[in-house]
Formats: sequence, structure tokens, C-alpha cells
Amino acid sequence: EEIELLTYMAFEVYGTSLPARELETRVWEKRFDSEGQKVRHAVSGIRKKKLHLFGNQLIANNNGRYCFNPELNVRIDVQEFQKLEALLAVLPTEDAIQKTLEDMVAMYKGPIFLTKDSPRWMVTNRHHMQNHYLKAVNRLLNIYFKKNDFSSLHEYAARSMRIIPNNVVGYYWKLRSYRKLGIVENEDSLLENAKLCLPEDIFERLKSRIDRMDDENPDEIYEADYYI
Repeated sequence: EEIELLTYMAFEVYGTSLPARELETRVWEKRFDSEGQKVRHAVSGIRKKKLHLFGNQLIANNNGRYCFNPELNVRIDVQEFQKLEALLAVLPTEDAIQKTLEDMVAMYKGPIFLTKDSPRWMVTNRHHMQNHYLKAVNRLLNIYFKKNDFSSLHEYAARSMRIIPNNVVGYYWKLRSYRKLGIVENEDSLLENAKLCLPEDIFERLKSRIDRMDDENPDEIYEADYYI
């Protein structure tokens, strides 16, 4: 309950506030009707744990409306990631874009943790953030590839696959790098691994992109369901 409440507030209540009953309805999608008591219980649990920051509470109650404590300089990685993503459209140089993409990629530590009972909005936001992370990785690796910076390309591709195993972006850019460098044995080994780990249609699309050297793919939607 505490994690679900904090996660919802990070996505939807940052910079504003909501009454307990409305928060309860939104977070748990009308599965409960305790007139906001479920929210108050979760907030109490948070306050009893380690989230006492410099003598202040992370979540404040302002006349029955809950928000992140305005007395604290609360910065949420979700919001910071989205700010950087919006900034990409106005940056003047590729070096500035590269630095911002590196910051975005470093900020993303992994998909939102789900359980079998997680609300639907958590599943949606997990897929949404994962997709935007992989788009950022794809764009960053494209820059490294064009600069022949294969060391950084390999490092960031490998990191993306540790965070999201068997993701297509990591496979694609590693394969492009191996083909560019003429390392046939590495390419063959990675293709074989991709064939074993990816659904057949995803693998065939990946192989087709490699054969076409299709680097630009800005509208790709990176599905999450088959990642293991």
C-alpha cells in the first residue's frame, strides 16, 4: 500500500495535492471505499519508517489534502526524467543532446516493481517509462555509433540489457557494432542468443533491421511483456 501510494504520488500528485478519499479511489481504482482511511493508514506506515527527512515528513497533510512536503526540496526521478526528455527538443548541439541522454539513462534504475495485485495504472506507467527509457538508449547508442565510439556503445548497450534483459535496443546496437568491426563470431553468437530469448516475430524483425542497417527508428514502441 505504501509503495503504491508513493508511486502514484510521484506520477500524478507531484506539485499538487489531493484529499484522502480521492487518492484512495485513484490509487486503488475503486476497489476499496474506506473514505480515505486506506490512504491515512499508508501515510502512517510511511511516517513510521525511514522517510523522516531532517525532522520533516515526506508527505504532508494540508487541511485533509495530501502532498509531498513543500518544506522539503523533493525531487522525483520520474519528473526529472520527463523534464530532460522535453529538453531534448530545444538543445542546440549533438553534444548537449548526448549529455542529456546520458543523464536520462543513468537516472533510470529499472522497471517499476509489480505484483499480481498491482493496479492497472502501475502496469501502464511501467510500460510507458520503460518505453521512453529504451527510446533514450536507442538515440544515445545511435550517437555513439555515428561517432565510432564503440567502447561507450558497448558499455551502454550492456547496461541497458542488465536493467531490461533481452531488450531489442541492446541487441540491435551490439550487432551493428560487431558487423561494423567485422567480428563475425561475436555477431553470430549474439544472434543465436537473441533467437533463443526473443519471440520469433520480434527476432525476425530485429534480424531484418540488421540486414537493412535500419538505424533510425524514432517511433518504435518497445513492448515489455516478453522481457525476462
